[in-house]
Order: sequence, then structure tokens, then C-alpha cells
Amino acid sequence: MNLITPSCVLRKWSDTDIPSLILHANHPEVAKWMRNGFPSPYTQKDAEHFIEMTTGDNCNIILAIDIRGEAVGGIGVHQLNDIYQKTVFATVSLPISSWWGGSYEIRRSRFEEMKAENNRLNIEQNLAVDIESKWNNLQESYLQTEIAKKSIESATENLKISKDYFDAGTIALTDMLNARTQLQKSRDQYTDACTTYYLKLSAYLKATGR
Repeated sequence: MNLITPSCVLRKWSDTDIPSLILHANHPEVAKWMRNGFPSPYTQKDAEHFIEMTTGDNCNIILAIDIRGEAVGGIGVHQLNDIYQKTVFATVSLPISSWWGGSYEIRRSRFEEMKAENNRLNIEQNLAVDIESKWNNLQESYLQTEIAKKSIESATENLKISKDYFDAGTIALTDMLNARTQLQKSRDQYTDACTTYYLKLSAYLKATGR
């Protein structure tokens, strides 16, 4: 439900309104003019509880007052109980009047700064995770090149021994050929491992801005 007026939009509350709700509700002058049950200071948990209440299954209508894409207050229609069950009670909750003047821009600026700071922290955190992941991949690929290098050394030594045995007539030709094939396979694996290593190195250098 969206109701568009000349000065604002009345719409449903959502989880994305939590930062704005905390920003505007967590002010002593706001709590001063609210009902006694209004929490002050207004915490993240209070905001989450309010959003859950407004979006849950109930017969009340509670909408956000949206100005320029930001929830700055609320309006609601609540059905009463007992002998008043056929009566509804309307509420309107708006920030203090000074919010509409220059203080609006101050609050708006602070809100944007808070969002920008959160975005910056998220980017830095994701970048750090990405760099760490690429570093681990680089380390793993380097170990694979070392393993492949040792495999070449072992296969080379095995081929030398096989040739000596073949010359001595103690093994068949196929055994020596298998040793030669194993050496070539080790060399191919080393080539693949080096290619992977340089790819991982390039990705790590790019992630670190080098």
C-alpha cells in the first residue's frame, strides 16, 4: 500500500528502514512527546521489534511516512478492544518540528555519512577476505609446483636406475619405457602447476593493486 501526497509518501515499513528509524527515534526530544512505552534510547533491537510488529499479521494499519526515500515518521490506525472494539484509534508519529528546517539537512547528512561509512567498511572487509583467499590460493599453487618438482627428481632418478637395470638385463624394456613415460608425465604436471601458479600470482597482484 502506497499513498502519495504532495509532501510525502505513506508506505509499508521494511527492514531497510531500520537505520533511519534508529537515527530519528533515538533522540530525547522525540521520546519526550511520545507515549510512556516508547523506548529511549532507541536501539537496533527496538527498531527490529517495531518493524516486525508493523509487518506482522494484525488488524492494525501502520505505515511509514516517507520523505525523499527516507522513513521519517509513522502513521497508524489501531482497533481497540473490549467495549471499544468498534472504535479505531489513529496515531501520527513525526520527528520534532526543528527536523523540518536546517536540522533536516544535518540529520540527512549524518544519515548519508553513516551509510557511506557502512559501505566503506563492507568494501574493506570484502577486499580483505578476497585478498586472503587469493593469497591462500597462491600459497597452495606454490606447494603444488614444489611437489611436481620433486616428482620430476624422483622420476629422473627412477629412469636412471631403470636404464642401468635394463643394460644389466635384469628388467624388461617395457619397465624402462614405463619409467620414461612417468618422467614425461611428471614434467607435464610441473608445467601445469607452474601455469596455475602464475595465474594465481597475477590474481593476487591485481587484488592488492600491484
